[in-house]
Amino acid sequence: MGVNEPAALFHRLTLGVYVVGVARGAARDAFTAAWVTQVSFDPLLLVVSVNPSNASYELLEGGGFAVSVLRQGQLELARRFGTRSGRDEDKLAGIGWRPGRTGAPMLDDALAYFDCELAGRMPAGDHELVLGRVIDGRILDRAARPLTRRHGRHGRQRRALPMKELAPNIGPRERRKRLTLGIAALAVGAGLVALLVVADAARAWRLLAALPFWGAALGYVQARDKT
Repeated sequence: MGVNEPAALFHRLTLGVYVVGVARGAARDAFTAAWVTQVSFDPLLLVVSVNPSNASYELLEGGGFAVSVLRQGQLELARRFGTRSGRDEDKLAGIGWRPGRTGAPMLDDALAYFDCELAGRMPAGDHELVLGRVIDGRILDRAARPLTRRHGRHGRQRRALPMKELAPNIGPRERRKRLTLGIAALAVGAGLVALLVVADAARAWRLLAALPFWGAALGYVQARDKT
């Protein structure tokens, strides 16, 4: 195993994307996080991995935090809370939110939320694990699917990506292939119509019988492109 291979394994982890809200007195802030997980059923506990250099970190002294679960289509929202600093601006300005029982902000447009009382903290390398006891929670959009992401190189976080956006753009090669197949399908359909119009049913049936061959050929092309 190469020296960089263990870190490369983390590139294969698929994680959720969350906005963690914190509050201390009248001060409130929120940040994007992916390292969030359940650690207990009884009692219900969540843990969040927090970078102590974040502006939001100091507000954890307020005694709680809220986890808003982002849904697909909220990539820009994840970027907003993940690339801006609360030291420079109010990241919650213009965003619908409400305080939880702990006072921490929860996003109105999230898929779901958890409101947590601070239950413990411990250092973990360059981050800190913050343990929260869930005291409230609700699903806000039952039809939505959660936003997910994968790590970037060397374990550093890359931009959040919903599953449907992992391959959003069709490349030139794929576009040409689809166009060619579309034209071929139109040509076959036009040929069938023409044959039926002239009442040459026998030729039409022979053309229909050849369709499985074209399907097999298409399957071969697609399998070759994936290797």
